[in-house]
This record gives sequence, structure tokens and C-alpha cells, in this order.
Amino acid sequence: MESVLSFLENFFKYSGLWMTLCVICTILYLDTKKDKNEGKEKYVLLKIIGFYILGWISIKINIKTPIVIPIGFIIYYLFISKRINKNYNIKHKACILGVIVLYLGCLNSYIYKALEYRDKSIIVQNLNLKDLRKQWEDAIEKLNIDIGNEILNNMEITSDINGNIKNMSWETYDSINKNKYEVEYNKNKKSMNKLNFKVTKVEENFEYKNSNNIYYDEHKISMFEMIDKINSINFNNMVSSNCAEYKIKYNNKLKSEEYNENNQNYYISSYDEDKCLYNLDLGQKIHFPMKGNIITLLDTNNENKEQINIFIDRNEYVDNQIESIEKLNLCVENNQNNRKSNSTLHIEKDNYLLTQIVNALDYYTWEEVNKEELKDKNDSKNSITISSESDVSLKIYENYQFVYYKYNNDEIIYKCNKDIYSDIKSILKK
Repeated sequence: MESVLSFLENFFKYSGLWMTLCVICTILYLDTKKDKNEGKEKYVLLKIIGFYILGWISIKINIKTPIVIPIGFIIYYLFISKRINKNYNIKHKACILGVIVLYLGCLNSYIYKALEYRDKSIIVQNLNLKDLRKQWEDAIEKLNIDIGNEILNNMEITSDINGNIKNMSWETYDSINKNKYEVEYNKNKKSMNKLNFKVTKVEENFEYKNSNNIYYDEHKISMFEMIDKINSINFNNMVSSNCAEYKIKYNNKLKSEEYNENNQNYYISSYDEDKCLYNLDLGQKIHFPMKGNIITLLDTNNENKEQINIFIDRNEYVDNQIESIEKLNLCVENNQNNRKSNSTLHIEKDNYLLTQIVNALDYYTWEEVNKEELKDKNDSKNSITISSESDVSLKIYENYQFVYYKYNNDEIIYKCNKDIYSDIKSILKK
């Protein structure tokens, strides 16, 4: 049945071609039916075409049920038909042909929309996270779905520990065709598993047409891009060993996630080409605030509802740090020589230098430590203090492996390689 509906959908989709061919043939046929007994008439073929166009002209009244009025034929019938002296029959038929094509086009549009926006479904045996891209491509081909520049709105997938999908739902928006696509899958042991697909035409003032939504324009992601991200993440490394089933969620309205001690926050640090997987690092307080698209992971059997956040937009958080601040103030202090120097770097003019600094900070391993370990150890006088307008402050001491970090009045102390001081100092001298 689905194949028949797909055939009809394609037939009505391209009906304009065969209708145009039929109109040309009909007009040429009418031209051969000129009445020679009425005398010779110039430009009969052009006049036939003109009467056809006149019959086709209409106005549309957009109410709950749109009404199409053949205003051209009304003008012809009231003011022109009685003034025709030669070849009345063929001109009259040409005008009626225009009316027929007009309403056939309206009927064709109605039938095509009914077929295009029908709910579609396909029988699938199983869906698996690692094979999801190929399975989705096969489903698109079998369902004869023509998706344009689609943008993912939200997603939810429930999977077991082996990647077998139990439930799945997607919602995307096509900015070219102004369509909304909804995909649903529910595994049912008692019946055949169906992948359901629904298309809905959205209104012109749809919320994502708003160009003022700068964040949405920067961080939009397609369904295929999301599938590729999911295929390249090993979720089993992040869930507990006794987890039997977990839920993967995405919502484009979740723009950013501040540091939350109750959640585990990961970011993509690199890509392992041998394993074809992303390497994920657990974010610490120094990495925040971060922004971008976020996948959330939830153990469905966990009563505490602990959530894992995965930032998927960037390979490193460095770009997020640079983009999240408008100006970075760098203060270099050297009390040993009784000298203190201050400098201000701006994000637009000194972007390269700022990137080098943040990369240097990211190069070393940071380990949060207890303040008790620092007793009688702060004997270094030379230091570099880095502070930003977003209430981030980082103080690095010479020959001292501990770094003081402050964010929103929350002081954290990290154990880090003491060479970080000389690295930052050498960058500032460039």
C-alpha cells in the first residue's frame, strides 16, 4: 500500500509537466479546427493562447476553506464572448480549457499535499545506535522522503547497554520547505516494529524563522550530524556498571549549562581515528562556563535522576572560553624586583595571543586539591594573575605547583605543573 501511495505522490508532484504537455497539444489541436468558411483571420494561434490564459486567470480568497474564483472567465463571458466575430468555438473552448486547468491544478495541489503530509511508516527489525545512520538513510529511501535543510529541534532515545534502541523520537524543522518532521519508534515484542514518520506544514511566522535568534543560528545541528555524534561516543564508559538502560536526550532550547556539582559535565577533547570515537574529558570548574549543543544522558533505573551532560559542539573548550568573554585582563606582578606591570588584551585585537594563553592553560593536567595541603607552601613572590569580566580569576605562582582559581566567589585550588608560570610569562613577552 505504501508503494502505491508513494507512486501517486510522485505522480501528482510532477503533474505540472504532463498538464503542460496536454495543454500544448490541445492548443495545437484547436488551431487545426479553424473555420475557413468565416474567412482568414490573422494570429489565430496567439489568440487561442490568449483566451486560454484569460480563462486561467483567477483570484483566491484565503478563508478557512480557500475559494478560487475564475475572474478571467467571468470577464470573458460578460464582456468579450459576444464580440467575437470569427472562430468563436475554438476561442470559447480555449477559455474553458484555462478554467479546467486552473481547477485541475487546485485539485492536484490538494491531493499532493494530502499525500505528502500523510503519516508514513516502515517495518524495521531492530534499530541500533551504531548502525543508526545507515538504517535512517535506508528508511528515507524506502519512505520516499525529500528532506531539505533540516534543523534538529529535539531528540530522545532509550537504549539498552548494547546500543539496541527501545524507543526513539525526533523533531526537526526544514527551513527550505517550511516543514516539521517527526520520527517515532517504539519496540513492541507483540507486534511488528514500525518506524513512523510524520510531516507537518508550519506557518510562515514559525519561531525559528526569527533571525534575531543568534544562538540558534550559530549552534544549529541537523539530524544526520547528531546521529554522527551519537555514533562516535561510547556512552557505556560514562554510565554505571549496573546500568541496563539509559536515555539520550537533546533539546535545542538548552543553550548552555553552568557548572553543577550534582551533574557530570563532559566535553569533546579529541577524536580517536583508530577507534572512530570521540575522547571525552570530564569538565572541571575551570572549564566553565561553556556553551553549545548538549546531549544529556540519564540512567532510567537511577532513582536519584543524576544527569550527565556532554558538550558536543567543540573539540576543545578553549574556543568557548575565548568566545564567552569580551575582554581579558592580564596582570603580571613581580614583587621581587619591586616592579608591577599591568596589561589589557582585547578579544578582537589580541585573539591570537588570548588563544595561546588559554591553550597553555589547557595543556597541563589540573587536579583539585584540599586547602589543607597548602599550609606554609605559599612562599613565592612572583606571580601572574589572570582575571576576566565574567568573574574568573586565576593566580599562578613562580616555582609553585598550585594554582588559585576563583569563579563567582568560589575559590578552588588546583595542583598543576610548575612550568605553567614560565609558559604564560614567555607568551606575554611576545
